[in-house]
Amino acid sequence: MRKRAGSRPSGVTWARGFRRPVLVAVLVVVAPVVNHVTGLRPLWTQVLPEALLHGLARTGLLDPWLLFDLLAASGVVGALAVVMVAGGVRLPATVLLAAVAALSLAALLAGATALTLWYGLTYASAALLARPRGGRS
Repeated sequence: MRKRAGSRPSGVTWARGFRRPVLVAVLVVVAPVVNHVTGLRPLWTQVLPEALLHGLARTGLLDPWLLFDLLAASGVVGALAVVMVAGGVRLPATVLLAAVAALSLAALLAGATALTLWYGLTYASAALLARPRGGRS
């Protein structure tokens, strides 16, 4: 059977295109929901050494750091990555997810709460799912 020009794809084909964004969304929603339920807290700032905080303040990067920390903790960064994956923009989404995962796992090593472990694991898994294949972004 020939496919007509301009026809909608079948339901199965159409659903396959949304499988990856849905899996990424499920992964990135778990940790922020727990963080909201237990009282929204920043992820990484409380474990930064004081010298690093002073360095961020002197260079004018403390405000962007705090903003990124709270946006990641609240799930906004994860939601942005899901939208990017759904739109086919995988490379920037992968970088965002991997950055949150790396910062979370590093903060865990520095003594952060166990919640950062869940951010690290779920965002790293989502980054693996979001990564581009074959050089496409």
